[in-house]
Amino acid sequence: MVRTNRKRWIPIVLFVTLVAASSLLNINASKNRGAQTVRVLYLGNDWYQDNSRNWINANLYIIDALEGSATPSFSVTHIPPKGDDGYLATELGFDEFDVVIFSEVWRSHFSDDQLSDLKKFVKKGGGFIMFGGWGGFGGRPPYGGWDGSVSKRCSR
Repeated sequence: MVRTNRKRWIPIVLFVTLVAASSLLNINASKNRGAQTVRVLYLGNDWYQDNSRNWINANLYIIDALEGSATPSFSVTHIPPKGDDGYLATELGFDEFDVVIFSEVWRSHFSDDQLSDLKKFVKKGGGFIMFGGWGGFGGRPPYGGWDGSVSKRCSR
């Protein structure tokens, strides 16, 4: 009997999620510029261990899945968090993008002002996708920490 490695499915699941999400996004801003390219700000720190306990950089799968799409095409800017401070010292400039993706990032990685800017971005029609696992949504402090935050309110 052949056993499949469940972790091999992670890139496929992420790709399907991103394709489904992209079909739901309002990309009028890109169309108005005369282009079919969706500008994505990917704030992610996705890593997992394979069966041999080697760390695999899943960020590359996510970026490749997006940039490999033909219609619409995606231009991805990936900014990994800077240690425990995450993005606190980073000017994120959400308005330069059509979609913002949070992946395996913590609430403590962002200032209240940055999350307020994200909420304004979404209210103006920008796309927001958030996915993750134990590190992004659960675990123990400082991991996760999103309950009651602006990211939760952006979906309303």
